[in-house]
Amino acid sequence: MQSYSQFGNMLNGSSQPFLQHNPSINQSVLPNGQPIFPNMAVGSVSSQNQPFLQHNPSINQSVLPNGQPIFPNMAVGSVSSQNQPFLQHNPSINQSVLPNGQPVFPNMAVGSVSSQNQPFLQHNPSINQSVLPNGANIPKYGCGFSVKSNSTIFTTQSIN
Repeated sequence: MQSYSQFGNMLNGSSQPFLQHNPSINQSVLPNGQPIFPNMAVGSVSSQNQPFLQHNPSINQSVLPNGQPIFPNMAVGSVSSQNQPFLQHNPSINQSVLPNGQPVFPNMAVGSVSSQNQPFLQHNPSINQSVLPNGANIPKYGCGFSVKSNSTIFTTQSIN
């Protein structure tokens, strides 16, 4: 089975990772070096100002508060906690938002998180999912995570 442990494989066909950790700010950054949560205090995107993402050097990945990796390499299991939604789609801004209502990419133009101002994720209402720039579902080959607004969010899928 083809697995996408590195999002670069889906975005541009390269073997480069999509997110990389920048130790100077202790955040994961996009390919252009921009932090994922650029106008938030480092690691605090929840309404309670609790850390959201932390870097786990043993696996060289950012992990969620429950210790689950965001990109669990298709073997760790669900990234959601207690099967609760993580991201929801806000149609008024056409973006996915965090549980506190904050957009995932808060100080970026809608859908433009690359240095070339190309869209990264867009919402496809026909499938109620965010899709990659090429229109492909994020869980393209049954391995990855889905961004759905009315069900479990960021859950990994494995096909053995």
